[in-house]
Amino acid sequence: MQNQLARGNRFHKVQKLFVFKTKIGPLKFLVIAILHPGNHLVFTRSSGDIGEWAFVSNPKEFFFRSVAYFEHQLYALCDNGSLVRIEFNGSIAARAEFVASHPIHEFVGYQPHHEKTGRAYLVSSQDDLFGVIRYSCKVIGFERTVQFFVYKFYFEILEWKREQSIGDKAFFVGSGNSWSISLADTVNCSSNSIFYGDDQKADWVSIMEYTIWKLCKLNFLGLELMFLVPNRTQLGLHLA
Repeated sequence: MQNQLARGNRFHKVQKLFVFKTKIGPLKFLVIAILHPGNHLVFTRSSGDIGEWAFVSNPKEFFFRSVAYFEHQLYALCDNGSLVRIEFNGSIAARAEFVASHPIHEFVGYQPHHEKTGRAYLVSSQDDLFGVIRYSCKVIGFERTVQFFVYKFYFEILEWKREQSIGDKAFFVGSGNSWSISLADTVNCSSNSIFYGDDQKADWVSIMEYTIWKLCKLNFLGLELMFLVPNRTQLGLHLA
């Protein structure tokens, strides 16, 4: 894979990896990778055999942060929260197309005039597509999550709107696929909650060595943090 993803003798680092079961074309599975620093998206599709990796055409130079599969269509959330759609043309050709601007007043990444750093996740449920913006700041030299905002995308008006609750759902976000669970309480999972991975370390080795999952209640007066059992894992694995 490393040789296939090299362009101009540059080494591309896999930043996030996503696996989807899809109905895009005849093939059953779609694997998407975001490559460091984020402005490259590659994919392969396979029904059992090893597929060929291909770059998504990105003429507007979007910086990708998260990917989700919703209603037979692939979407990506970018560094400024903009939503793009990945349009496929055949089995090894795709292009990123702009859909809508970012949620107003939100930002992603480090910005000097802000004390916080924003991270974006795209989460699909059975009926809706959500953007989750997570903010962290340095506390005694360490990054700590301090706030979440959840937005639902309204396709009829092509706009994000902030949600004050996600109801009976639970979201899981982190360094790979993000997903949601409906009727969370019925499967012994706290509803109206976000489970998130501690993927805010800049050190690549640290990210690969462990992921600590935490539970964040959507308390809009502040975060209620409850530590789960630390889970040593590799990049791309999730809470069982």
